[in-house]
Amino acid sequence: MRSSSALTSIASTQYELELDKARPKLNLALTPLSWADRRIVDFTSGSFTPDDSRTLSLGGGLNLNQALPTAGVLSAGAKTLFKVTDPTDEIGYALAPSFSASLRQPLWAGGKLLPFAVADATR
Repeated sequence: MRSSSALTSIASTQYELELDKARPKLNLALTPLSWADRRIVDFTSGSFTPDDSRTLSLGGGLNLNQALPTAGVLSAGAKTLFKVTDPTDEIGYALAPSFSASLRQPLWAGGKLLPFAVADATR
């Protein structure tokens, strides 16, 4: 009787792990505050006068991944980068948002086209 209870517990845990694979995954990524101080020399101008350039930046992003019943993965994300620059003592601001979406779907396995009719049978 004791081994039956242990097997039931193991099966229940494995079932929960399989369900967890099907749930959407949300990832948050942060780009820490960074500072860059550079000296730039333009050798093409002939004056060889160095210019100092300073940049302060930070950013973040959010990504969502969803496993599909056809063994594929659907992903969508958004991220942004905020920069403050100071080239030649003129402060400039830039906000660069970006969005992405992707679908990864295997089509071939073992030299054969995957049977997509199986996905219809699971409904």
